[in-house]
Amino acid sequence: MDQRWLAKQFLTHPDKSKAELALWLKLPPSAISKMISGTRQIKAKEFLGMRKFFGYDTDVKIKKDLTASMSPTAMLNDLSQDVLDSLKPKYDIVNVDDGEMLPYLKPHDRVLIDRNQIAPHQPALYAYQDHNRIFVRYVELDGAQNFIIRDTTGNGVQHVLRRDVKILGIVIAKLSVI
Repeated sequence: MDQRWLAKQFLTHPDKSKAELALWLKLPPSAISKMISGTRQIKAKEFLGMRKFFGYDTDVKIKKDLTASMSPTAMLNDLSQDVLDSLKPKYDIVNVDDGEMLPYLKPHDRVLIDRNQIAPHQPALYAYQDHNRIFVRYVELDGAQNFIIRDTTGNGVQHVLRRDVKILGIVIAKLSVI
């Protein structure tokens, strides 16, 4: 779900245009150009729309009837496995377990990560594993050997050796149920 994927779709589908995709997604044409250049991220909902536009499976099935009493988290849990599998192996969904990224991410939120982007070339939001726990934080490189890991308050700054944590991927979208 990055600019390379989108650019490749236009090469493999020469009958499709950026203007048609923008119309399909109800976006201005400049948004598509920004996605391809990497200056605008592709949202999860837009990604599913793009998959449909380019003729890929977007089968989003809910396993049980949704009622007004179901929480957004419960609705996400009920997405069909086909949808989740269609995002692998490059993309994965990670649960946010703590409140260190408030107000942007709350406990029990889910984020979509791109597992191909694991080298923090610039400060960004990444999912990483430290021992057996997964965290979502701002990560940047401090030289060749260390990561600087921050929460949203600025109080939780850690300098960590690269070998001590495993970057799982860059956060590309916060998932929500509409």
